[in-house]
Amino acid sequence: MRWLRCWLVVAALPVLLTACVGRMIKPPPPAGAASAPALGGFTALVFPVQDGVIPSADSTARHWPAERATIDAEIAYWLPQGAPRTHWVLPEAMDKALARSPGLDVDLRNLAVGVFQHAQVKRIGDPLFGDIRKLAAVLNANLAVVPIGAEYVGATRERAKLQIAVAVIKMDADVAWFGVIEGADSGVAAPAAIASAAQAFARAFAEKKKPGDS
Repeated sequence: MRWLRCWLVVAALPVLLTACVGRMIKPPPPAGAASAPALGGFTALVFPVQDGVIPSADSTARHWPAERATIDAEIAYWLPQGAPRTHWVLPEAMDKALARSPGLDVDLRNLAVGVFQHAQVKRIGDPLFGDIRKLAAVLNANLAVVPIGAEYVGATRERAKLQIAVAVIKMDADVAWFGVIEGADSGVAAPAAIASAAQAFARAFAEKKKPGDS
């Protein structure tokens, strides 16, 4: 598989990466547009959504916080259906592993993802990589999918769409891909907006059709 190191917005409408409104965080310029990698055949840890922020192309766009536990539940529902050829290790399985082995000392919902808010990251270090590597060793995973953050972004609460920033991290600490996935439906805290973002998340990592496929 050819690994892609790039920035992407997977969305119903194109979204470019720029600074967040009122957050004093300037993300790096995009390196290009490309699809998220299909992860068929891999065993991938899918971490809970972290408390990061979402970059936006529109300097006037407003950001609303999202209920992360609800998004986690929707992703856990849709991901195995949208990309069934990947063995997904979901947060519930990681919680159980940590309960069995508390010495791992990993806070699943408070990973050190701040570096993604300030730079285009090609390789991660500790403590983030250490936490990922410990869980991967216990659960026999060879990839990690880390939702860096999730917010509703738009001009109004009614028009805002749920966006999820995501990093795919290899077990050599390389960042294989980073992008922002956006749902098609609008409305802060609207069930349809949450479901459509989770469905887009699942589609992003599904096997891509090749020319000539029916």
